[in-house]
Amino acid sequence: MTDKELNEQYWLLGVEDAMLTAQALFEKKIYHHALFYCQLAVEKQLKALVIKNRNRAAPTIHDLVDLATVVKINTSKFNGLYHPPPFFLQPVFFLTFGHKSEKQVGREIAGM
Repeated sequence: MTDKELNEQYWLLGVEDAMLTAQALFEKKIYHHALFYCQLAVEKQLKALVIKNRNRAAPTIHDLVDLATVVKINTSKFNGLYHPPPFFLQPVFFLTFGHKSEKQVGREIAGM
């Protein structure tokens, strides 16, 4: 296996791990952390695509729109998306949903 293939495989294993974690968190109704791991899986998939399709190392960025642009995915429909750093997730959750619990928010999102 070449270095390029090993590097791509590293990111793809990370995708699988992040999705398994997201699924476990979702099943425990810990929705905002499950969403974070879904975002992480998308980030790792995009980084694997950078390696595979662009023939270069994965950039050290975390913004999904920027990563999608690197792999030439049309991002015109993503206008206004903002990817906050992880330490912003709790305040964003609070500002978005107030004092509701993760369980309440999950039920509302699921239409229950």
